[in-house]
Amino acid sequence: MYEENSEILPGLWQGGSEYSIDEEIMGNRVVIKKPFASVVTLNEDAPKMGLYVKELRFEFPDGPLNDYLLEQLGGVVNWANREWKSGSRTLIRCQMGLNRSSLVTGLVLINNGYSGTQAVDWIRAKRGPSTLQNAAYLNYLLNTVAKN
Repeated sequence: MYEENSEILPGLWQGGSEYSIDEEIMGNRVVIKKPFASVVTLNEDAPKMGLYVKELRFEFPDGPLNDYLLEQLGGVVNWANREWKSGSRTLIRCQMGLNRSSLVTGLVLINNGYSGTQAVDWIRAKRGPSTLQNAAYLNYLLNTVAKN
């Protein structure tokens, strides 16, 4: 069983979208339940994060990689990395928090000096051994070198 969200590094979280309702109306005030300031949503069926949360949505299926997807993911990864590095508590989420979110989180780690192998091992240690079952995502991360 997977936790709702897992902290990968301080302030950088990964998870699924089935537990993502972040607010509740109590009388005439809003109570924020999920303390994320920035969220990357990769699942088209995920509910919006709602009030007071910056959300970047880039929806794509958990399937093969192609050049267009990889080009667009560069911008998503840069946004997530910028938000996280600025001190914003950042969540990267897909449907179950296993494949798409692992791909983006892995690329953020690689952009911060991790090797592909280190990124995969770290995500699996924090999120669980069933992450990155999508062979295309796994192979891409294992063969990606940091741009630094």
